[in-house]
Amino acid sequence: MSLTDDLSDRFFSGILDVGDRLQLDALDLLGVMMAESNVKASAHNANSDASGLIQFLPSTLRGLGWTGSTQQFRRLTAEDQLQYVERYFQPYAHFNLNTAARVYQVVFLPSSLSLGSSMDTVIVQQGGVNSGAYAGNKGLDTDNDGAITVGELQQAIERHQTSARWREIESRLNAAGSGSGDEGGGGTGDASGGDGGSIDLGTQSGISDALTALGFDAQSLTFTAAVKAFQQQNGLDPDGVVGPRTLSALAAALSDSGIAFTG
Repeated sequence: MSLTDDLSDRFFSGILDVGDRLQLDALDLLGVMMAESNVKASAHNANSDASGLIQFLPSTLRGLGWTGSTQQFRRLTAEDQLQYVERYFQPYAHFNLNTAARVYQVVFLPSSLSLGSSMDTVIVQQGGVNSGAYAGNKGLDTDNDGAITVGELQQAIERHQTSARWREIESRLNAAGSGSGDEGGGGTGDASGGDGGSIDLGTQSGISDALTALGFDAQSLTFTAAVKAFQQQNGLDPDGVVGPRTLSALAAALSDSGIAFTG
């Protein structure tokens, strides 16, 4: 039985399109949704009345053009809520949203985006920067040093990427990226690119295919865990971020293995 019957194939193809338009990784956006709502359009925080995939506050929804009640918003499908997710993110698309943590900053505290993107950047600090946001989010301060960093947002997302539902979501996104998103679940196609094609390192699904082809199975592992394993084996900083050095190492490994690729 599928664990993601509430999510349509069109939702996964739609989130890939949103990622392309916003120039961010669709998997990172899904990771943020997982942390916020378990990727459930019906999710609701009774205390704040936050609703939907990224837990929109009522005032935020009104600003995005929603004229109904929050209860009505929660009745929308995940696919239908995507337009509001895109509208919310659009003003921040010019920031370099190249990690899940950076995407999470847009939801958690957009004003922190200008502070920096390195994992040790402090975005909330008790008695310091954005101090008013500390008490309500103290759980994110995993090392209890009185500060919340970009890296701790990344850790918060990764803590939500271990469930069976997440693995199915990841698999379905990969299937949508490879054009085989029929009937819910299922993995990617042939890692060598199907009918004589090549792996496209310019896409999330292509990177996942590359990792799988090189023995780092991005289906049984989470995507981030597969990236970290590859980085560790290749002498890179295992931060789980696919930056220029990791892409270069992937390209070299594919070339050494005789696997065709582009990007």
